[in-house]
Amino acid sequence: MSTHYLAVDLGATSGRTVLATFDGTRIAMREFTRFENPQLPLGGHIFWNLPHLYNEVLRALRQVKAEGITLQSIGIDTWGCDFAFFGKDGQLLGLPYCYRDSHTDGAMERYFADRMPQQEVYDRTGIQLMPFNSLFQLDTLRRNGCIALQHVDKILFMPDALIYMLAGEAVCEYTVASTSQMLNPRSGDLDPALLETVGLSRNQFGRLVQPGEQVGTLTPQVQAATGLVSPRLCVVCGQRLSVTEEVICARCNLHLPRTGYHQNAYENEMAKLFWGQIPIERATAFFFYEAHSEPANLIYELKYKNHPEIGETIGRMVAMEVQRSGFFDGIDGIVPIPLARKRERQRGYNQSLEIARGVSEVTGLPILDTAVRRKSFEGSQTNKGRWERNENVESVFVLHDPSVVHDRHLLMIDDVVTTGATVIACAKELLQ
Repeated sequence: MSTHYLAVDLGATSGRTVLATFDGTRIAMREFTRFENPQLPLGGHIFWNLPHLYNEVLRALRQVKAEGITLQSIGIDTWGCDFAFFGKDGQLLGLPYCYRDSHTDGAMERYFADRMPQQEVYDRTGIQLMPFNSLFQLDTLRRNGCIALQHVDKILFMPDALIYMLAGEAVCEYTVASTSQMLNPRSGDLDPALLETVGLSRNQFGRLVQPGEQVGTLTPQVQAATGLVSPRLCVVCGQRLSVTEEVICARCNLHLPRTGYHQNAYENEMAKLFWGQIPIERATAFFFYEAHSEPANLIYELKYKNHPEIGETIGRMVAMEVQRSGFFDGIDGIVPIPLARKRERQRGYNQSLEIARGVSEVTGLPILDTAVRRKSFEGSQTNKGRWERNENVESVFVLHDPSVVHDRHLLMIDDVVTTGATVIACAKELLQ
């Protein structure tokens, strides 16, 4: 059976989409659509019409649907250096500046004079110094008081901006980032010192991805606009799921770095976090979490990508594995660690509650989510040390409905446990 792939190839004056078909032996390619990519002279500057390019990609996808073609993937290639600004609401903040705009004339000299010496910039990046490289564009916009830059949430290079508009995923692809004068080839990531010189931080750019890496699927809006339906993919490896698989494929499930803590539920590394802090009988974790690893995608997609169904699936998986050890014996109810109301409104759900739903479905245990509330959100625990985590959650929980937990044996559920500070703070409030 032949497989089909769509390439989006954008140049500085025109663009095209190319359909590639692989029959198992050879690749055949044909130009699918072609369109102009005019530069917009507007308000004394030159911009790119990014919405026009996005609409041309949608047009190609509609043609894919009209011809009855099933795509395996979509790839996007553009010129380098230029970028787009997006706000916290995901909306485009103005049009991207074109690298041919004259506002960067003299930009390098200005930057080297009072930001960072030329030799150090070259030592950190190793690419040719040109005034339209992203670093000097951003410095110019900062000096000129660019309103969009002042309110930006995400800065995405041109191909990454189109990916964000099509799939809702903020990524920073390595090869296009290498044109920016901000990528450090030694660390393999954007250089924090260079970003600091233009008043930016790493979290204002997408997560770094490599060429050919699976980064997402078409958003529901794009699917509705084109008539295409994205396949269900494993959130760990990005491969298609079979009809019997849910959220994670059998291969990735087999290779999850499970802890096995439920087999010795009182004397394991997680349980020891709570010794002398709260009266516990058993503690377990499903798998070891390591940031930026493939298994970490389960938690990343659950917390930040509006996929509450992942929580329920994780809950069912861990409950089915753990219940055989008697871990749930004698438990009267489940208390998911609550989110602050503002945080839950932003996310749309509480990921710990979603995990609890899955556990409840398997065990039949009631969920007691009215027992305790979180008074405020004091910032993420991510990147905080042990003492900072303790201080961050101290006195943030309040017992709301004592009657539902009185004289009961409770199972507390959180999505990620590092030092145990959040669980300990919540448990101490429940013990009042």
